[in-house]
Amino acid sequence: MTNQQFAAWRARHFRSRRACAQALGIDPRTIRAFEAGRAIPAHVILACAAWTLGLRGYDGGAVTIG
Repeated sequence: MTNQQFAAWRARHFRSRRACAQALGIDPRTIRAFEAGRAIPAHVILACAAWTLGLRGYDGGAVTIG
C-alpha cells in the first residue's frame, strides 16, 4: 500500500484522521505521517485490509468474512 493509497483508503472509510487512528489503535499524528510519506508497517496495511473486508474486532477465534 502506497502512501497515496493509504490516504485514499482513509478518506473512503473515515471522516477524519482521528477516527481512523482510533479504529486502527494508533495516534492521529501517525496517520498524518503515513499520508505525508512515512513507511506504512505491514501490520497497519493488514489492519486496513481487515477493515475493508468488514472485520472490526478480533478475539483470537475463527474469522468469518461476508
